[in-house]
Amino acid sequence: GESGSPSLCVRSVQYTEERCARGVFALQRLERGTLVEAAHCIHIPREEVESHTRHTVFEHYVFNCKGEAGGGLLAVGVR
Repeated sequence: GESGSPSLCVRSVQYTEERCARGVFALQRLERGTLVEAAHCIHIPREEVESHTRHTVFEHYVFNCKGEAGGGLLAVGVR
């Protein structure tokens, strides 16, 4: 935040069958369209999402890719 205090925090949350997971929570109201995080991603072609990530641990980390490319995106780092 502007006052030097953080705008986001990471907390342990229990929302899956995993013993411990992480969630990001806003500590203040964010305006619509505010960029919270930017991450480098690997594009996974649609057929590989279906054949290599479905029903695996990766299924929980692959985001649907909109547009003509389709498939999925796997975030690999934060900028």
